[in-house]
Amino acid sequence: MLLRNFGQFGLVLMLILTIWDAPHTMSAQTANDDLLRLDFDDGLNGQQGQKPFAMNGAPHLETGITGQALHFFEADNVLYAATGNIDPTIGTLDFFVRPDWRGDDGAQHHVLSWGTAGGLVFAKDGANNLRSIFNRFGANGEKEVGVAVNVADWKPNQWHYVAFTWSTIQKRLRLYIDGVQRAEESFTITLPAIVDPHLFIGSDSNGTSRSLDGTLDMLRISGLELSSVEIAQRAAAYTEQLAAIAAAVPATIDCPQALPSRLTIGGTANIDTSGANNLRAEPGLQGKIVGKLAPGALVLTLSAPVCADRIVWWQVELLGSGAGTVGWTAEGESHQYFLIPVRI
Repeated sequence: MLLRNFGQFGLVLMLILTIWDAPHTMSAQTANDDLLRLDFDDGLNGQQGQKPFAMNGAPHLETGITGQALHFFEADNVLYAATGNIDPTIGTLDFFVRPDWRGDDGAQHHVLSWGTAGGLVFAKDGANNLRSIFNRFGANGEKEVGVAVNVADWKPNQWHYVAFTWSTIQKRLRLYIDGVQRAEESFTITLPAIVDPHLFIGSDSNGTSRSLDGTLDMLRISGLELSSVEIAQRAAAYTEQLAAIAAAVPATIDCPQALPSRLTIGGTANIDTSGANNLRAEPGLQGKIVGKLAPGALVLTLSAPVCADRIVWWQVELLGSGAGTVGWTAEGESHQYFLIPVRI
């Protein structure tokens, strides 16, 4: 009744209250607040048309949660302009990640890095914590600030949804895993400006180390500090797809020092586009080479994998052109997968 009697003033007051509360109640479906959105379904360009400044190594597209995702290994990274794509004073970085590594591997794996001294990092550290670091290396005599959660229980090839939020207005940092807030830290320092022009995705900002060694899907940088409700909604939006992926359990094989297998018996895979794969009569490096599997070729896995020479080997049948050809081929070696799981 009070607002009704105020007439136009009441409408203005209602509008002011709505605007004041908007950052905390923004609909999870609003896309206009995404500064950079990388779904990878149409390659490496952002949804607003942003193009990579550079790509190093050989990050490759593979099957993601609903479409395509981007896999990184060794020194792989993709660079985007920082201007217009991230706000160091307030925002949210959220993404789905499928690590190639165990959470207790004691190694660093970077998702996104920006700048050096005074910059910021979102990564897994050597103490097995998933963390953010702001004011990296303690620039201007101020300490680093960040938020962290231990992920030593993470397993290879399992998808997780991760969200980091930050606000210099609220002076807080938050970290969410699989839709649940796991940590919050406050800070008092003034964060320095970051002058580096590029965001490094998939590695440290030196571009040559601390590779993600894993797969990213649906990476978004928002210009808002998303609420816990919005984060939970984003995580829940893909529950059905993630359950279906989890049901297709990769083959279990004990193969010391080999890459963890990501394939299933009777599943399909593409040959990595970086080069052809040898097809052998028997599993192992001593097996006679009987042919080549061209980059991008589609194969069907026929039987349980075999461990030989610190490599997981699969008996496969070529599909499409050359269909019916059968032999053994390596799933991957070192940090690189040669067989990329796909759903058809």
